[in-house]
Amino acid sequence: MNKQNDSVNELNKQLNALRKFPDQNPNPVLRMSMDGKLQYTNDAGQYIRNEWKIGLGDGVLPELVEHSKLDTP
Repeated sequence: MNKQNDSVNELNKQLNALRKFPDQNPNPVLRMSMDGKLQYTNDAGQYIRNEWKIGLGDGVLPELVEHSKLDTP
């Protein structure tokens, strides 16, 4: 039972870290939807958003969207 509690506590710690990560990352974090709309920017990413002159829900440059796609077979 103690092992199970330790596992649950560790999972909770990991989940809490994941929830905080984007806002606490000192590097720019920008997330966009599959159709290229900006969904999220952390504080460090605000500079990029301002330079691109886009807000949440606006389209990201098509070249960036295309470059960001994963190659799938």
